[in-house]
Amino acid sequence: MRLGVLKSVNALPVTLGLECGAVPFPGELLSGEPSWLNQQARAGRLDLTAVSAAEVAAAPGTYRILPGFCVASRGPVQSVRLFSRVPLEDLPGRPVAITSASATSRILVQVLLAGIQPVPLLGEPHLDERVPAVLLIGDRALGEVTGARHVVDLGALWAQTTGLPMVFALWVTTRAELAPEGLDLLERSRAWGQAHRRRVLQEASQRTGLSCRRLEDYFSGLHHRLDAECVAGLREFYRRAGHLGLLPPGGEGLLEEVAA
Repeated sequence: MRLGVLKSVNALPVTLGLECGAVPFPGELLSGEPSWLNQQARAGRLDLTAVSAAEVAAAPGTYRILPGFCVASRGPVQSVRLFSRVPLEDLPGRPVAITSASATSRILVQVLLAGIQPVPLLGEPHLDERVPAVLLIGDRALGEVTGARHVVDLGALWAQTTGLPMVFALWVTTRAELAPEGLDLLERSRAWGQAHRRRVLQEASQRTGLSCRRLEDYFSGLHHRLDAECVAGLREFYRRAGHLGLLPPGGEGLLEEVAA
């Protein structure tokens, strides 16, 4: 089994048990940004992996969603943030630099801020008159950006706009016969993470350089269980993105099997 895990620490409460070997599995573990995991999974080079929520709708029929697992927030997510020199209302029609690391966040910012002009983020974030805002995700978004006068948490903005959670990543398999084994591995790794919370915080601190207290606050805002409310939020995201032509229409139908 080739298993993909997120390089950033946002899924660590679920995956550290697998990453450190406390939950053994027969296979190879690979780590990367969401966009890299998307590419590897779509090419058939990963059997079980986290992918951007947008990737599942972008490639219908490619994946089987594993019920019960996600990376989501019911409010501020802290690791998907827009840093801007100007107020949000001044951004439509202007370039916004967007990291290539995540497909979901790239679409989400366009759903929430219609009319912006997405441009690739090249190198370190730098705000100026030409490109007044930047969207960062993952561990990079937990820091600050020089010159940003306005910082907007997209998880919070989505919740304020829709009243629903925002799902950023899903766990999927590209081989349906591996779904039962994959679910068992993730359940055991999540249980290990819950029983070893301090170890998870220490590992996240080592990887990011942030304090355990800061990371405790961060993890408290994340939601890793794909429940009915999260499915409703994801369905709404797919509906809005499909309406704007940012994802294929009808993505909501992919969620019928996990709607319980």
